[in-house]
Amino acid sequence: MLTIREKLADKDNDYSHIENELAIKGINFTERLESELKSLLSVSVIIPAYNLYDRLQLTLNSLSIQEGFSHDSLEVLVIDDYSDILLYNNIQVPANLVVKFFRNKNNFGSGICRDIGLYHSTGDISLFLDSDMVPSKYFLREHVIRHQFFDNLLLLGFKENVELRDFANWNVREPDPKKDPRFYKETAKYGIANKKISLYLDTNRFKEFGNGKIMYEDSLPNGWSLPEAIITHSLSIRRDNAITLGGFDSDFNKWGYEDSYFGAKCLAYRLFAVPLLSCASYHIRHPRRREEDKERVRGGNRDIYLSKIAKPLRIFTAGDFENEFYYYIKNSVEING
Repeated sequence: MLTIREKLADKDNDYSHIENELAIKGINFTERLESELKSLLSVSVIIPAYNLYDRLQLTLNSLSIQEGFSHDSLEVLVIDDYSDILLYNNIQVPANLVVKFFRNKNNFGSGICRDIGLYHSTGDISLFLDSDMVPSKYFLREHVIRHQFFDNLLLLGFKENVELRDFANWNVREPDPKKDPRFYKETAKYGIANKKISLYLDTNRFKEFGNGKIMYEDSLPNGWSLPEAIITHSLSIRRDNAITLGGFDSDFNKWGYEDSYFGAKCLAYRLFAVPLLSCASYHIRHPRRREEDKERVRGGNRDIYLSKIAKPLRIFTAGDFENEFYYYIKNSVEING
C-alpha cells in the first residue's frame, strides 16, 4: 500500500480542467462571481476560539452581513477551547445567525476544536475559519458556489494582516489577497539574502505545485511544499470528504503542521488545492508573542508530520470518526443548545 508521501509524488495539482469547466458558467477562482447564480448547498462555519472575544465578535458580525448567500443555509459552530472566560457570555450573537457554542472541558488545541465542530456540523460544506478572521462580504458565496459544481476541491482562502487598533481604516474597504504571504513573502527573517518570492505566481496559481515538488529550497528552511501552503484560517471542503479523511490529527497538540497534514491527506485523496482570490479575509494580528518559541514548536511538529506522511492514507467511516475523537467529543459541551 502506498504511503501518503508516495501518493503526493504521484498526484499533480493541475486543476485546469476544473477551471475551464467553471469558465463556461462564468466562474473563475480570481474574480468575484457577478451573475445571480444561487447556491444550493448548505455550509457550516467551524470556528475554534480561545479568549480574544473582541475579535470573535467581529468575525461573527462579518458573517451576519454576507451578501449573495442565504443565511437559512448557514450554521456557525464556535468551539471555546477552555478560554479563561466563558466566550458565550461575552458575545452578542447577530439576530440573523444560527450560532452553536461548545465549551471544551480542557484546552485541546485548534485542530481538535475543528474535529469537534466537524462532528456536530450538518452543512454540505465545512468552512474552517479562525476566530481572528474578518471575511469579505461575498466570502461564503464565493466558496460555496464552486463546491456546487465540483466535489473534489479544497479551496484556500487568502488573508491580509491588520491591527485591531486600525479597525476604522481597514473596515471600510475589501481585504487584499495579494497581502497574503503565499502571494508575496520576504526571506530576510530566515537569515538568507532578502528577496521577494511569490508562491502563487511561481507555481502558476499552485497548478504546477504537485507531484511532491519543493519550492525555494535555497531561500527557506526546508523549502516550501504544497501541503505546507494549505492553511486552515479560511479553508473550505465538502464535509463528507473531511470526515472520510479523519479530520485533524490529535497528535498535533501545539501550533503548526496540523493543517499541513490535513492538506497532505486531502491531496493524497486526489482533491485539488485551489487558491481562491475572488474573496479574502482580514486577519487581526495577535498580541505580540515570542516568535522563536512559536517556530520551535512548529519545528517539532514537522517531525510528527514527516513521520505521518510516511504511512498509508487511512479512510474513515462516520463511525470511525466518532470513535477516533470520542474522548474530545464527550468533553465538549454545547452550552446554548
